[in-house]
Amino acid sequence: MTKPLLTSALLLLLATATSAADKHTVTNAGIGGHNSANLLARLDKDVLAHHPQLVILMVGTNDVLNSGNSIPLERYGKNLEQLASRITRSGSRLILMTIPPCHEPYLLQRHPPAFYGNDGPNGRIQKANSVIRQTAKKHGLPLVEINAIFATVGRIGEKPASLIRNKVNSATDDGVHPTADGYRLIATTGFQTIRDHSLSTERVICLGDSITFGAGVKGSGTTTGETYPAVLQRLLNSSQVVAASRTLPVRPSARR
Repeated sequence: MTKPLLTSALLLLLATATSAADKHTVTNAGIGGHNSANLLARLDKDVLAHHPQLVILMVGTNDVLNSGNSIPLERYGKNLEQLASRITRSGSRLILMTIPPCHEPYLLQRHPPAFYGNDGPNGRIQKANSVIRQTAKKHGLPLVEINAIFATVGRIGEKPASLIRNKVNSATDDGVHPTADGYRLIATTGFQTIRDHSLSTERVICLGDSITFGAGVKGSGTTTGETYPAVLQRLLNSSQVVAASRTLPVRPSARR
């Protein structure tokens, strides 16, 4: 069973939450187009040099979906293993997130269908997520099942309610990046995982690609606006929301 999702009541609190003293600092270390090899190359400079108490890592979308910057699954697994090992050896705690599903028709329009083979885009995503789960299990890491959550409540497709950007809700044939509501959901589930594991969060770094960067929403690349690192920082610094997270009822999420 995955960890339960917080109710919509917490999301309503989040919408009006204001930062008090900013005791908790979150850094947005997402860069668009980056794969796991790119993250390894900048790990020392962007993460380890800052000695964060907690790192939240989501990577794999470009590794498996971006025909211009993909890498073989085996190499992806080795890169993820190195990232996990180096971060945890440094003394930082680490949370892994699975990567969200995509809306396949848009991907097949801008990448050669042959690139995805028989698996298709979402099949390749599932293989990457299997690697993420194996890595989390090996290292005893908290795992946030973003893919399962989006698949269950994300309404992925071409309707306005989709949590992945599309022509109707964002005027773009994106199919990969979350909407503002999608980023809020990532932040909320990450926040709950932090609370579930009683993790220290005075210095947090969110490491990843354009999904961490916050492509397509206000404040891209920062911890202001609508990116998931921005929402997470507001949650961590709102005593009202922290208190609510300890008392609100929860609803069960999908089984793994």
